Amino acid sequence: MEATPIMDQTTTDHPPFDPGRKCVRVTGTNSRGFVEFELSIGGAPELSVELTLPPAAFDAFCVEQRVMRLDDEVNP
Repeated sequence: MEATPIMDQTTTDHPPFDPGRKCVRVTGTNSRGFVEFELSIGGAPELSVELTLPPAAFDAFCVEQRVMRLDDEVNP
């Protein structure tokens, strides 16, 4: 029986997964005024979830989660 090869992080082109790194990309505003955005965790923007929040809740979410904005907004 052959051993399964172990993936070595040094052989990948991606940075290591960091659960503390959260990125947001605003994709639009819907007809009700809600902010539509994608949230990715761990430094992998190609893997994200789509979310919708009212503007004030979105702003609070970004502050509380310490997200990095990937759209045109300035990152603090």
